[in-house]
Amino acid sequence: MDKNDLMIFAENLKRLRMEKGITLRELAEATGIGKSTLHEYENALTDPSLTHVKLIAQYYDESIDWLAGETHVRRVKKIAE
Repeated sequence: MDKNDLMIFAENLKRLRMEKGITLRELAEATGIGKSTLHEYENALTDPSLTHVKLIAQYYDESIDWLAGETHVRRVKKIAE
């Protein structure tokens, strides 16, 4: 990812977590991705692996394209239930 794509991914990842009202620790436990790794993704410090992007997209039932900023169209679902 280039820096712009990385920033978009970071913003979208954090937005989803905030909408769901969960902590990094809770997201880490739910996805199996380390808390420190998720912190790095949310702060655009490192490129996410495709495996991690897929796990995150599946957890939130969101498209990889939206997470990566390739589309502005989100799957419209109630996140916080």
